[in-house]
Amino acid sequence: MAITNKYDDLHENWMVEEHENVISELLVSYNLQSTIVEIGSWKGRSAIFMLKKNEDIKLNCFDIWPNKT
Repeated sequence: MAITNKYDDLHENWMVEEHENVISELLVSYNLQSTIVEIGSWKGRSAIFMLKKNEDIKLNCFDIWPNKT
């Protein structure tokens, strides 16, 4: 399953390489029983990044998206 969204441009340098490497190492060690909670998702780029590294994790994202009405 391809995991994408309209903000899926990971080439925008929004994450420093050192953080990317650390998070990648952690994610490959997680299994189907692992749940990650992300607080502050904004455009969802880190969520997409994490799911691309390990599609087996459960990921819950929370944010206060402004009401657009």
